[in-house]
Amino acid sequence: MLKQMNSKVNRRTVLRPLAGSLAALVLFLSLGVSVANADHVAAGVYWTNVVHPIGGSIPRAHLDATGVTDMVTELIAPLGMALDLVGGKMYWLDNALGKIQRANLDGSGIEDLLSVNDGRNMALDVAGGKMYWTDFEGDAVRRANLDGTGEVILLTGLGRSHGIDLDLSGGKMYLTGEDQDIVARANLDGSGYEVLYDAGSSFANPGPISVDVAAGKMYWVEKGEGRINRANLDGTGLELDLVSGLDTPRGLDLDLVEGKMYWGIVGAIQRANLDGTGVETIVSGVNDFKLQIVVVSLSEPCSEDIDCDDDNACTQNACIDNFCVNVAIGCDDASVCTIDVCDPAAGGCTNQPIDCDDANACTVDDCDPVSGCTTEPLVCDDGDGCTVDGCNPATGCTTAPVECEDDGDVCTDDFCVDDACTSEPIDCDDGDACTIDGCDAESGACVNEPIVCGPAQTCIEGVCKCDGAACVFDLNGDGHVGAEDLAILLGSWGKCD
Repeated sequence: MLKQMNSKVNRRTVLRPLAGSLAALVLFLSLGVSVANADHVAAGVYWTNVVHPIGGSIPRAHLDATGVTDMVTELIAPLGMALDLVGGKMYWLDNALGKIQRANLDGSGIEDLLSVNDGRNMALDVAGGKMYWTDFEGDAVRRANLDGTGEVILLTGLGRSHGIDLDLSGGKMYLTGEDQDIVARANLDGSGYEVLYDAGSSFANPGPISVDVAAGKMYWVEKGEGRINRANLDGTGLELDLVSGLDTPRGLDLDLVEGKMYWGIVGAIQRANLDGTGVETIVSGVNDFKLQIVVVSLSEPCSEDIDCDDDNACTQNACIDNFCVNVAIGCDDASVCTIDVCDPAAGGCTNQPIDCDDANACTVDDCDPVSGCTTEPLVCDDGDGCTVDGCNPATGCTTAPVECEDDGDVCTDDFCVDDACTSEPIDCDDGDACTIDGCDAESGACVNEPIVCGPAQTCIEGVCKCDGAACVFDLNGDGHVGAEDLAILLGSWGKCD
């Protein structure tokens, strides 16, 4: 998913993620900048040139502005450009043709790769085999393979997407939106989008953007105010007017080897130190202000691969045409569920799971390797038909008893049993066999009335029995004196033993 680029700055080639070059410093100025190996392309400045109504070209000049040569001709409106020095290719956007094209570094072998709407800036991830570009009118950030296949939309809604640069070590792309006057960043797959500066920051038409990962800085052109600004990569530490008073600046990128930044204005290409001092014009007479600049710095000479070891576990080091190249290794595990970066301290690639937690205890959050984060409702059924199961987003599943409908009888209890509501009489038994237990139909209160026995009788265990002297007449022994006892008595009169 996300990959890392070597951010170590030394006299060897510094491979900026914007152009993905392997053999020279990448400077993606107006719409992108790259650096080339001296045996492939001479050191100097490359730019896209639009001359109405004649057409466009990609010229090159030495850094002292001599030796201007057209590398690619017969173009119409080339804008964004980047170099792949390992593959020996240059890439550009031609808006008039509506295409992304590429050619060999000497300008031969032009190929049409894919159709585009209104592309502005380009960035290459050569190690990952990807190219990124901003679609100005389509208001989108797009990505495709270097051969033009597999195009996808990563982001929309920036408000005429303009600038783009890649921090492959941090797995981020940095972006500008011209209409909404925003500076933003996102993960390389388009997720995790965050606005660092918006219109409230008083920007006017931010354009090309470039990052210095090692220093933790980003630089961008503000076309409307004619200036270059700088800030930390997290959006803090804003420095306005690092360079000001520029005539419609259109390009920007950084030479981290020499500590310079380059940009284009109407009719010229300029540079300054990274702190904005020492502004100078290096190429004048540029025909169109919609230029993109590529500045080439030579890398360290070598005779074999071991001469190019940069002690960085996250780069592949090689000696190509007697110059060192140090290119970031690819860490993509082909899963959108991981953040893939290379950590030199950890000894190589790391693939950390992305956080799909939606902060809702009532959902089950997961990640699909193809589509990304997924969310499904949490099932809170406890299998009891006499409970109401719910979910609290803060705490999770909840359970409460079913409330059965009142049957209108105050002398019954209404409750749920075996998944259904039922009613049963209130239990008014007071445990005394000598009371009559019942329920008052008006109040619903239990009534416990004593059993009323006859004269000389007492209730014992629910039965009225004779009490005291009267018990001598209980001739049948049933506990009370009655008719049977009288019959026995009458029947015994007149009988003698």
